[in-house]
Amino acid sequence: MSRGQDQLQEAADNCAAAAASAVSADATGGRLKQIEATILELKGSTFAKSGLSVPLTAGIGRAAKAALEAVGADGVDEKVDALEKAVEGFSGKAGGAGGIAIT
Repeated sequence: MSRGQDQLQEAADNCAAAAASAVSADATGGRLKQIEATILELKGSTFAKSGLSVPLTAGIGRAAKAALEAVGADGVDEKVDALEKAVEGFSGKAGGAGGIAIT
């Protein structure tokens, strides 16, 4: 796997752990599960396999770690919002026709 894919897998793992730690009735857990699924889908993209993705995947990794650390504390929604924004930014770059990166 490329470094970008490794970082995305780590971010997905952190999302899964954060979702498991979230209160079951909490909407945050559901959001984190959806983000995890999106990250795993993006992991297979052509862009994720390239070295160009590493700065963006590193940002996703940091945001996922921050969300995990914030579960159960005030400010978790802001951390999850930041993670969603980072994933959306990566998705925009990785979503070209035929999975070609748009830089």
